[in-house]
Amino acid sequence: MITNTELRSILHSPEKLSDVNFMKERFTYISELRDLLNLLTEHNLNSNRKYVINVLLEDNEVLANLCSSAIYLKEIVNLLPEAKDKIIEKINKDPAILSKFVETGGFPSLRPLFNVNQSVTQRKLLLQTILQNEALLLLSLQQFDHLTEMICTLTENVGSVIMPTILRNKQLLRRFLKKDLSEFIKLLPTYKNEILGKILKEDVLFKTKTDLNASILQELATCFPEQIDEIAQKCKVFDEPLFSEILQTNKQINSLYLPHRFNNAPLSAAVFNCEKDKAAILMQDKNNINSACSEGFTALHWACMRRDDTLINQLISHGADPYLKNKKGKTPLEYYRYQIRLNDFKQTLNFSIYQKLKNKGSLMTGKAEMKEFNLVFWNDFSRSERATTRNQKPLIDIAKKS
Repeated sequence: MITNTELRSILHSPEKLSDVNFMKERFTYISELRDLLNLLTEHNLNSNRKYVINVLLEDNEVLANLCSSAIYLKEIVNLLPEAKDKIIEKINKDPAILSKFVETGGFPSLRPLFNVNQSVTQRKLLLQTILQNEALLLLSLQQFDHLTEMICTLTENVGSVIMPTILRNKQLLRRFLKKDLSEFIKLLPTYKNEILGKILKEDVLFKTKTDLNASILQELATCFPEQIDEIAQKCKVFDEPLFSEILQTNKQINSLYLPHRFNNAPLSAAVFNCEKDKAAILMQDKNNINSACSEGFTALHWACMRRDDTLINQLISHGADPYLKNKKGKTPLEYYRYQIRLNDFKQTLNFSIYQKLKNKGSLMTGKAEMKEFNLVFWNDFSRSERATTRNQKPLIDIAKKS
């Protein structure tokens, strides 16, 4: 930091203003630069301002010290209006200074640069510097909102300028896909196929076990409804047991990723969806009675999972087979006799509800064995209330009725 004595000594030795080391050591705050320029004006030495400008433009460190954040830029160009464009251009070309600006707040930290009336050319230069420096780009785009602001501020031609760089950078692409996949696709619709290609062929979305969950599967299905089969295959390759478990425990995901599951099983679909009037009509056709969905569940499987005794009796009287196994190797009779355990719902129940049920002892304890019960008790209310009521129903001997 410069002292008043040193500052006034410059009046007698203005050549010091050309000394980079002197300037670097003595001028580290905007206030010091302001005092220096005021002193030069006071003593009619404004012609020496050119030395200050030359040092700022020639030595990155001097300018970087004075511009510890972008907010100080406006004051610098106000103090040196004759060098405004050159100073802005130098900052726009300097990744080190720009990185310091954005390291804590991302791209919005650059707003002061735009408040000093940058031209289109200057903004293009800034964008070019950001895109050519990976570390700076990652610092600039810390959040999805930062990408939106960059696009709105720096360029109209989003696809050809920003998106190719993002697609090449796995770390950045993963950040946006995990943050808000739907909004990312909506912002860049023309690159929808390229984004899907990256998801399916590279590890930009699925890298750790926690990446595969019902929420991301819902978003993928919403964004790419016509590519459900390819997405499902990617999920199976990544972690087939986990993907199968999500299908077993989430009714909505199950219906999205198995859209044709009930194509040849209308009665199974009617019972699954609790459409009893429709089921009553369909069971009159013997061809429907034991028809199974793609996972092997018949209408009787679903009825037995709910312990709907009236419907069970109707189905069996029409020829439903309680010993028919689904693809999990389970019969309707096994589901009927099974007492649902709290841990069958552990991964799907709201944590506070899970703890409440655990304390009350409303459901059986023990290791989860039949998570597929989540498909018929598919929300928090049905899992906490209706599953409990179902467990309390007395058992009838449905085997004898067949």
